[in-house]
Amino acid sequence: MNRGALGREYPARATVVSASAIRRVALAVGNDEAIHHDEAAARREGFRSIVAPIGAVMAAGPGGKRGADIHEAGPLHDLEIDFSKALFGGMEVEYHDVLCAGDELVTTGRISDIYERETSTGTMVVAVFETSYTTRDGEPVMTSRMTFLERA
Repeated sequence: MNRGALGREYPARATVVSASAIRRVALAVGNDEAIHHDEAAARREGFRSIVAPIGAVMAAGPGGKRGADIHEAGPLHDLEIDFSKALFGGMEVEYHDVLCAGDELVTTGRISDIYERETSTGTMVVAVFETSYTTRDGEPVMTSRMTFLERA
């Protein structure tokens, strides 16, 4: 793993969250609550517009493009991970605010940590890629951290 990639930052991307993306994700996960499908129902409950279900931020935002970039010219490429001895370690998501249709999101990413960890089968190198999702005004919406593991 390329430890020189620690701290590398990736360009900000802006997107407007679409109602259709929120509805698709809600349907895909079987969430039929009206606030995820019906604008009037969401407003009656005090929201700005239909509400993205938990876990929908990446699908409602720039996930498709970011997903391609993560392999081609993003953190996985920059980390130089040897996939013959690596695996995805998981993802942690911290929510700061509700995401609604029409919200403008700005995403920024960075390789926030690279460290070694001793396991029962040997040393693993752990890399953490952090993505921050904020409003156009800089208010935090969500932070995600993906962990990648590689046998040393």
